[in-house]
Amino acid sequence: MEFDFIKNGLSTEGFDFSDDQIKQWAHYLKGIQLWNKAYNLTSIVEPEEMLVKHLFDSIVLIPHLEKIKHDRMIDVGTGAGLPGFILAIAMPDTHFVLLDTNSKRTRFMTQMKLELGIKNIEIVHSRVQDYQPAELFDVILSRAFASAEDMVIWSKHLLTDDGCFAAMKGHVTPGEWQFAEEGYKSTIIKLSVPRLDEARHLVILS
Repeated sequence: MEFDFIKNGLSTEGFDFSDDQIKQWAHYLKGIQLWNKAYNLTSIVEPEEMLVKHLFDSIVLIPHLEKIKHDRMIDVGTGAGLPGFILAIAMPDTHFVLLDTNSKRTRFMTQMKLELGIKNIEIVHSRVQDYQPAELFDVILSRAFASAEDMVIWSKHLLTDDGCFAAMKGHVTPGEWQFAEEGYKSTIIKLSVPRLDEARHLVILS
């Protein structure tokens, strides 16, 4: 993943980010390609597919996340750091915790954080049910992590009183979000990811 390839792709689709941010994304995505051979981080390693399904797929969330309180976010089941690592570079004033149970993935993310000198990322190797942070989160972010009910049951102890869940999904079954958890309201947002002919949605549960 080269800087010029990413910059041209972003520019063509009308995204406006700094060269420093693009350099960090290029380094991180190239890191995925290099580490993937030994660590099996993702099945998506071809440049065009990475641009669309790793980068574009993550940054389309930014306008929606910026509309809600987002000082502290946790990306549960983050895998290799998607979308949390991408978002942390784009949103430097937000503190991100990237949590995963796979030690190879957390080692990879820790190395990328060190190489890039990113200050607003914290890597945690844990099950979400077991994690007990010193400070709660405004947003619990997930990408194809679990069912709506499991996501809430496993991670609601991490949420501030006025916080919300933000779940990235492909196709959405509205009934999945109507489970009997008192006080929760779901908002389903259809996302448009450039160059991707697949359904994408963001479900905000507050």
